[in-house]
Amino acid sequence: MVKHLKYLAAVLSFSLMTSTAMFMSSAEENEASIEQVYVNLPEVTVYETGIQEPVTEAYLGSEKLTLSAENMFSQTGEPIYYYMLLDVSNSMPEQYFDKIKSSILAFENTIGPNDKMFLYTFGEQVLLRLDENHTPENTAAVMAEIDNIDDRTLLFEAISQAADKAEQVPANICKRRVIAVISDGEDFTVGMTGVQEAQENLTEKGIPVYAFGIEDTARENINNFGEFARKSGGSLTVFGDKQADTILDTFHQKLADYKVYSFVSDNNIISNSMEAFTLKTEANRTYTRNVLESRHIPDQAAPVILRTEMTADDQLELEYSEPVMGAETTANYTVSYTEKEEEKKASVVGISTIQDKENTVLITFSSDLQPGDYRVSVVNITDISMEKNQVVNTAEFTVAQYSMKTKILHAVQKWYWAVLVFVIVVLILIIWCVYRKVKKGKGVIYVDGKPVMASDVEIHKHVSIEEQEGIPFWLRVSIKGNQPEELALKMTDSFIVGRSKISNLFFDDKRMSRQHFALEWDGTAMYITDLNTTNGTAVNGVKINKRRQLKQDDRIAAGSVEMVIRW
Repeated sequence: MVKHLKYLAAVLSFSLMTSTAMFMSSAEENEASIEQVYVNLPEVTVYETGIQEPVTEAYLGSEKLTLSAENMFSQTGEPIYYYMLLDVSNSMPEQYFDKIKSSILAFENTIGPNDKMFLYTFGEQVLLRLDENHTPENTAAVMAEIDNIDDRTLLFEAISQAADKAEQVPANICKRRVIAVISDGEDFTVGMTGVQEAQENLTEKGIPVYAFGIEDTARENINNFGEFARKSGGSLTVFGDKQADTILDTFHQKLADYKVYSFVSDNNIISNSMEAFTLKTEANRTYTRNVLESRHIPDQAAPVILRTEMTADDQLELEYSEPVMGAETTANYTVSYTEKEEEKKASVVGISTIQDKENTVLITFSSDLQPGDYRVSVVNITDISMEKNQVVNTAEFTVAQYSMKTKILHAVQKWYWAVLVFVIVVLILIIWCVYRKVKKGKGVIYVDGKPVMASDVEIHKHVSIEEQEGIPFWLRVSIKGNQPEELALKMTDSFIVGRSKISNLFFDDKRMSRQHFALEWDGTAMYITDLNTTNGTAVNGVKINKRRQLKQDDRIAAGSVEMVIRW
């Protein structure tokens, strides 16, 4: 007996572990993931669950998208189209089946007024039992007729047919379409759609599968069923007999609690190929789902030229209403004007973009535009869209009459080389005249710190000599530009030389101080002293700063005068 109890306990323990593992699969519903990405360029709508931190960036392929809205799905007012798939094979246990049908009947009463439920049954064949036009009364009648008697289970064929049906719904009616499959997970695919084909079909159409699997089935079936659902963006819920009539009670509310992001692309150009959609969060987490770029909203608005503005006499700013292609090709522009009743064209030599001004180019002409009325027309310039809409309008602008200042400036710009030559010639003439004047003036000297011509300094010698006793001495006086002159003089004790008339010897020399230097005789030697003058006194080319004894034929320099002394 004990042996049998131990065996029963082991069986119950294994069953409990298996059941717990299965229901743990159901817990994966709460993991953060992207459920669905609906691409209808330039619009991209994303439905996600479990992402707690703020989304910072989104990419479709390599293109960065712009976030335009973020809401809970229940706040958007958008509908959900439910495609319910019920397994009617005889592998579905009887104790589950009637409860499952009751759960489907009850579910239809929980969905929103704009939501729709479709019903497919699959066993030996796949049948659409309820379409978008049915009523709740139809549902009750159909459910009463359904029985689980088929020998085969075309699970993945049913999923593919439901996905094809969902794909036909226009984006303006419903973007969120989900498939809910209630089954034991078994499938027989002879000559029909297999798991790989069904998975690819769901990925291309961007439709998630929510799997509801009974626990009374092979573990392998449940695991495969759950993996299939999660790859599509959905999840797996494993339920037992006691939960069979309530498995869909919270399904609608669960989807209503998902978050919705609306993104916008720069254009509606689709690649018709699979692209990776990526969400990045503030916590540096990344969520990715592969999507097919196959839908787009037609762009029916052609680009136009909004503005023209002359920024220089040979440059024109031109602004478009939106980003365009071909705007940087000079051959795509014609700028014409009328002169003497004849239409002429201004030559466009360069086009460049302006970084701080969106959708604006700078047109450069080969020369300044003459005053008048101009018209800009373009070809082969289109918006960046699937439709490649051409720029449809022309633009007109006027170049005003030149002011006198502008006319003079234009003349200088036109004849700058002649002006340059003229300026050089005038400078040469000025330099030549200065040189001639300096040469004629016998050089330049500085008087009171100012340059003057040496010939402009007239130095007059005034010698005050009274008949008196004293030692005779001689000064040979040299004045720049004049012949040397020798003066015979006498002194007793001292002799003052300067510009003042009170000096013993004075000169009309502006560079000389009023009393410039003094000569002294002590009976045996001759001395010289500078009298604190501005320009100083030099003996033999060396300025003196104190009383100094002189020798025969020493050269004394004061102001513009040089003297040689003897005694």
